[in-house]
Formats: sequence, C-alpha cells, structure tokens
Amino acid sequence: MQTASVHIYEFGEFQLDTGKRLLRRLDGTPVPLTPTVFETLLYMVEHHGAVLDKERIMEAVWPDSIVEENNLAQAISKLRQVFGETPGSHSYIVTVPGRGYRFVAEVNKRNGNIVSRGPVDSTTTPTSTQGPTESDPTADRERLLRKARHGTSRSDWRILGAAIAAIVIVGLAALFFARYRSLPTSVRAPSSPVPGRRCLVSPCTDR
Repeated sequence: MQTASVHIYEFGEFQLDTGKRLLRRLDGTPVPLTPTVFETLLYMVEHHGAVLDKERIMEAVWPDSIVEENNLAQAISKLRQVFGETPGSHSYIVTVPGRGYRFVAEVNKRNGNIVSRGPVDSTTTPTSTQGPTESDPTADRERLLRKARHGTSRSDWRILGAAIAAIVIVGLAALFFARYRSLPTSVRAPSSPVPGRRCLVSPCTDR
C-alpha cells in the first residue's frame, strides 16, 4: 500500500487541497476544474516562482499522451478565468515569452494527514502513527501470568494425571495386601492332600 502526504496550498483568495483534489475559495466555495486543469495548476503551484517551460508542463500533466501547446494554452486560459485575471493584470500566472509560464502568487503550504493510495487489505490491522508509549506494569504482569498459565497448563495436567494414577495403583495394591494378610492361614494357603495318605475317614491314616 502506498501512501502520500496531503498538502494544502493557500495563495491569494484560493486554497488547493491535494487530498480532495479540490480548488476552493477561502470562504469554502469549491471551484470546479477538470482533471487536466487541476493537474496544470497543481504542478505550477508546486513549482511556484520558477519559470516552467511549456514542454516541461506538458510532460508532467500529460505523461502518456502527445499533446499540442494549444491544450496547455486552454488550461492556462481556464485558470486565468478562474483567478479573474485580465490581459493587463497577472496576479497569479505570468507568461514568459519564448519560454513558458511562471506562477507568481505567494504560496503557503500546510501539511495535512496521511492518505492511502491503492487497495487496502481489510484483514490487516491499521498501523498506529503514534510513537512508542510507556508500557503499563500491571498490564504486563497480567499478560505474563496469562501466558504462564496457558503455556504450562497442558504439561501440568499430564503430570498431575500420572501422579494420581500412580497413587491410586499403589493404594489399591496396599489395600489388597493388607486384606490378604488379615485372612486365616487356612484360607490364604489351603492344604492339599499328601500323596500316599488315605482320607476316607477322619482323621486321615497313612495308606
């Protein structure tokens, strides 16, 4: 995205706004101009005080076209009509014989805002034009705490889950062992008949 500075030129009873591409009187009344006439005036105002050759003006106003001096003469005539100049009074534009023209009115320039030229991506966040500001310690601390909680929560939950599982397994094993030790010996290890003995009657007698 390209950007260009907005300038407002003031001269005589007029004001030239490059951002709005508008010529208006100081009371705010707009003065309609064709794009070609506006570009001619803007170029002359930007180079006010200098003698501008006709070829130089035509190259700036019509960069991609081949035009005759008559086209430039018509644009100059329209501007003089807007400024109210007469053949004997030239308060804005003076003809330099054999050369070209010179914008002689005193020009004051004021800088405006920055305007964008070209398409703007709606997914991007506008860049702040302000300089760096002092950070808020409270906000920084809260951001660090949130980052610490979010960044370690998964690993902590895995460790905690593994520890709980280990505790449950050890507890069940201990409970089973304790109950096993509390049982009578005959229940814990029932005796099997001894080979070679007959147990048809009680007590058993050897065979």
